[in-house]
Amino acid sequence: KRLTEFPEIMDKANQALTLLSSGHIPQNSSSYTALNEKKLEMMAFRNQSIVALLLLVIFGLVVF
Repeated sequence: KRLTEFPEIMDKANQALTLLSSGHIPQNSSSYTALNEKKLEMMAFRNQSIVALLLLVIFGLVVF
């Protein structure tokens, strides 16, 4: 049944891979939104890790 849809699926996959390889993802796509949310999560985690490390260093300097 899906064999007739195969060329269309391959064309869409080719377009998606072309966009990804060039670094362009349409901003209205769900992939763009998901990537943007993941990027924000990673940045928040990085910032929290830096703050925690700094607090640990400051605590270590004060105690010892």
